[in-house]
Amino acid sequence: MPKKWVEFSLDLVHASRHLPALVATAAFLACAQQPRQASPPQRQFQPPPAPAHPKIEGRVTSVSSGAIREVVSLKQQDMLKEYGRVLPIYTIRVIDKNHIQVQYWGADGVEYWRDARRVKGKWKFDELVPVILAVTDIA
Repeated sequence: MPKKWVEFSLDLVHASRHLPALVATAAFLACAQQPRQASPPQRQFQPPPAPAHPKIEGRVTSVSSGAIREVVSLKQQDMLKEYGRVLPIYTIRVIDKNHIQVQYWGADGVEYWRDARRVKGKWKFDELVPVILAVTDIA
């Protein structure tokens, strides 16, 4: 016997009571973390290709070309001590007449910006201060 339209309509109302629970269950299961298989070790990040010449930006006219060459030479000497070779310098940013930043990528694939400052007429790079993080129990 065919259902009357009113009966059919009421059946949908009863079914819609279970719909929010069904949607919530589906959303919860979709968010549950799936077990992952061990992936092979990731390759180290590769820096972008080295430029033929570093990009020079900022207040370039506030320092001489000799000052820029001196800062680059100092950084290259530091690289020889630290890495055993000279790495490409990507950017030289002139902040003011006494402050120049140098950007390069370390041998470990990490990007570095180092600050050089003119102190009593001599260019020097700021000392890197080691940061030690202590982990405490949070209970």
